[in-house]
Amino acid sequence: MPVEQKAIDEIVNEVSRFGTDIKALALLDEPGWEQREEARTALAPTIGALAAHYFLVAKSPKGRPLDPVARFHLGNGARLERINPMGDLSPKGIAQAAGLMVNYRYVLADIEKNHETFAAKGDIVASAAVKKLLRGDAAARALVTTK
Repeated sequence: MPVEQKAIDEIVNEVSRFGTDIKALALLDEPGWEQREEARTALAPTIGALAAHYFLVAKSPKGRPLDPVARFHLGNGARLERINPMGDLSPKGIAQAAGLMVNYRYVLADIEKNHETFAAKGDIVASAAVKKLLRGDAAARALVTTK
């Protein structure tokens, strides 16, 4: 099974397990959803939770994050600071990531430690706010280092 399909299967499982609003996800198929406040409000929590799962839990067979930008920043000692479900509502942002943006934070005093943690064990350092987006998945939250 391709890595991408496995990640999609994990995300679908996450959606089902936590009762994420699947009807809200259907809004993504409607042209112009990003221009409607009610659609953005309905989608934001779902996109945030699924993004947290994708960035913090879904891994390649080698145990690394699937996202190449995440691998770059985490490998260089950043922490996953914030997930912004409606962070980029430009046409390009909608087409590429349904408006999702992620912020990484480099704290000079923590860069080496974060890098070593990620390089040695694949542990992802994330803020408490990002970790909280995993909702009720205590097992997944336990896999993530909080800063």
